[in-house]
Amino acid sequence: MGRRVILHGSLKCEAPIEQSMSMDMSNNDRTMLKSMLTHPNREWAIDDLLESTGWKDQVHVAGSGQSLSELGLVSIHESKIRTVSLDSEGEKAAQNGLLEERIWKWYLDSDEDKRNMENLFDAGFQR
Repeated sequence: MGRRVILHGSLKCEAPIEQSMSMDMSNNDRTMLKSMLTHPNREWAIDDLLESTGWKDQVHVAGSGQSLSELGLVSIHESKIRTVSLDSEGEKAAQNGLLEERIWKWYLDSDEDKRNMENLFDAGFQR
């Protein structure tokens, strides 16, 4: 089973411009806040902030988002999404049914004297 966790952060600007620019912030914090102030009531997703700031790595957004949150300028909302996908065996099971289920059906449908490995393989089950 594969697993992928994605964190989506929405950052909403909560401070007036005058207050924001007078605080002690890093250049990245200022860049991100300046981008956010272009649409102060918008909730920003990480991808939107990457595009708006021109950054390529979400670590900058995460770091500045945390700093701006600690300063009380933004609030952060995170959610996790788990994605599970089927491998080739799972795809076969989805199309044809589970192997165990098919074998059990074959067993019930077969005459008692025909329930052996040779007949199981003849019925299309392979090792």
